[in-house]
Amino acid sequence: MTDQNKPYELEYWEKAPSEKVLARYTKAVDVLRLDEFLGGCQSVIDLGSGPYGGIFTVRTFPVMVAIDPLWDEYNKRFSSVPQNVMTVQGDSLDFQYDGKVDAVFSMNALDHSGDLFATAEEIGRHINTGGVFVLHLHMRTQEQLNAGHRMLITEQDIDKAFGFMQRVWKQVAPVCPFDNKAYRSYLGAWKKQQTRGNTNGI
Repeated sequence: MTDQNKPYELEYWEKAPSEKVLARYTKAVDVLRLDEFLGGCQSVIDLGSGPYGGIFTVRTFPVMVAIDPLWDEYNKRFSSVPQNVMTVQGDSLDFQYDGKVDAVFSMNALDHSGDLFATAEEIGRHINTGGVFVLHLHMRTQEQLNAGHRMLITEQDIDKAFGFMQRVWKQVAPVCPFDNKAYRSYLGAWKKQQTRGNTNGI
């Protein structure tokens, strides 16, 4: 996340009622098939979790790591992170977390990264062999970019960036499934194989 993105994000979270945030993650369980993809995982990273604990507000795991570049600011303003969640101040280009996990989850966050391909490499570095990555990402048009969202990302960009993992599910929605705003949304899940190979789409 760039310095220009940070004020935008802080303003967003300060205006977002915690009940609305919880409702989005509750819906994500079904929309992103989380019980199917994360069921049985012992360790999970939520990348770009926001101040409330992200997916860990609705699903718990033995090891839960919430990574966000704004934790210093969140800790001054919010106090509702679920118990046993490890908060790490990092971003998609540098997790600042020294370890591997069974899954990485990211919802509506990677369009702040600045470099989708470097982000994909960082995500892959932290997933155990056989582990999964679950994604929700807006694909904004040029006209939909703003101070907090400066990246043009296409479906082809995402397919290519994560092509080193085996794709096990993909859906492209014409609008965001969580708030019905007119942002094309990429929903997907990948599995990390022993060696890099071909992408198998379903």
